[in-house]
Amino acid sequence: MPLTQTLPVALGILDPLYVAFGWIMRLLYHVFANYGVVIIIFTIFFRAIMIPLYVRQHKTSLLQGQLRDEMNELQRRYADDKQGFSMAQMELYKQHKISMFSGCLPQLLGLILIWPVWRIISSPLRYILGLPIENLRTMATQLGEAGLLSAPEIQNIERMDIPILQVLMTNGDQLARAVGDGLIRADQLINFDFLGLNLGVRPTWQPALLFGDERGTYLPLLIIPVVALLTTILLQKFSESYNPMMAQTKSEREKAERNPARDMPQQQQSESMMKSMKIMMPVMTLMTVFWAPAAMGVYWIVGNLMGILQAYLLYRLYTKPVQEQIAAIEERTRLGISAPAVPASSEPES
Repeated sequence: MPLTQTLPVALGILDPLYVAFGWIMRLLYHVFANYGVVIIIFTIFFRAIMIPLYVRQHKTSLLQGQLRDEMNELQRRYADDKQGFSMAQMELYKQHKISMFSGCLPQLLGLILIWPVWRIISSPLRYILGLPIENLRTMATQLGEAGLLSAPEIQNIERMDIPILQVLMTNGDQLARAVGDGLIRADQLINFDFLGLNLGVRPTWQPALLFGDERGTYLPLLIIPVVALLTTILLQKFSESYNPMMAQTKSEREKAERNPARDMPQQQQSESMMKSMKIMMPVMTLMTVFWAPAAMGVYWIVGNLMGILQAYLLYRLYTKPVQEQIAAIEERTRLGISAPAVPASSEPES
């Protein structure tokens, strides 16, 4: 099938993303002919184009950390005036060209774009290979009549067509029938095998499947949720260690222990939120990888690994130089030597 063939599109606000992501994955599959490699390269490409947003977010966090003393002063000044504090905070950020939206945009986009990625991974025949939805419905009906697809699988075929692939790859008669009817070509069957793992199957924790007749399929897949969970926890550790706001929060906590008057309610709320995220993210990871085909777990793992590398590089390129400059200024101040302010290059670009 030519790469330029238009993908079938249902009405919806994310349809352009289905078309674009599906086309990219189809191009990659034509080049590499390996589903696992396609998922890995797509994830790297997807995260790479978002790097400028993460850089801007990091610079914003870095500058916010440098304004922590000013923020604490505003909190003390407007302790009983939330509206006044909000206006003063906005004015302070405006003076330093800080955009709060740019700070949360990467995370927001990441959460939104999980949905189209899941849809494409769940429906590779429709979105990657571009089979018409009418062909999928016809094949699903035929396989249902043969007792090879359940009623829920047939009803859900527009959102998950992997069951059709699984049946056709293990049932030569039905494959020959579908090919003979012109519903699919033999070369359009996606091979989900990647390093001995079937990426078209959902991982499971059910003992009946893990240790039953299909244990050869399901038991090895447990490695994906385990690695996804470990990389999520590792990413949190790296983010906490290398995030400039985290470092400032730790510094403020140490100062508050020495001087309780410095302890601010907003700081306590921020720390409470971070503790909640440490629990929520691993839980969200497990829910995602057990809810979707194993290919989604590969996407999650590669994304985590890129996030770890990104956190380290941003720290080395931006946070560490600024921290060294601040430490040098504090040392010069302690010795009574006048020192210039931290260079404006640490500020995010407008």
